[in-house]
Amino acid sequence: MSKVYFMIAVICIFLLIFLCVADYALFSYKCALIKRALDFAVDAAAMEVTTSPMDVPGISTEMRDETQKTPSYTNVRIDSGKSQTAFWNTFESNTGILRGAAEENAMIVTTCCTNTGIEYSFKKGASAISGNVDKPEDMESAINSAIASLFPNPVDKQVIKVNGNIKTTQFKERPMFMVFLKNWQINGLFTKREATFIAFKGAKLERPPEQQ
Repeated sequence: MSKVYFMIAVICIFLLIFLCVADYALFSYKCALIKRALDFAVDAAAMEVTTSPMDVPGISTEMRDETQKTPSYTNVRIDSGKSQTAFWNTFESNTGILRGAAEENAMIVTTCCTNTGIEYSFKKGASAISGNVDKPEDMESAINSAIASLFPNPVDKQVIKVNGNIKTTQFKERPMFMVFLKNWQINGLFTKREATFIAFKGAKLERPPEQQ
């Protein structure tokens, strides 16, 4: 009889291991799906650019400094309304997650290079923070300050690293669109876990063909 109980125990252990592996595999699959969807959605949002004072739909005309022959992104802005609509529509179409369900978990960041530095805007639901930093590498500190303000939970403090170092900063002197999706609940087979995601992209600006 003891052998029977032993075999039952062994089977239960293997079954539990299998269920745990399957549960985590489902969690990992859903995480990968959301990560890819965020990348696609951020790409779509970063294309919604406007050059003040004239709005340009979609990808804007690239401005060039004719003396330096290099791209100039000064005062080229990402359209706040259009970019957020593009982001959430693309994200929903790839995940089925509605804007209303995720908006309070997401902080959206947009930047603009100006003559006085880098302007930034952070938005989370109805809350918004805006300001200015001197250099792109200063954005990391500004982002983490905004996270602490907009997600004020000291037990679950989140600090992100954007810059490897000053020479390899991921933020550039161009319009950027970033999404920080914090503590999004993902259901496995029988457990619920939370995951945090980050995705960002610089605007793609193209010079149109020479007019004949």
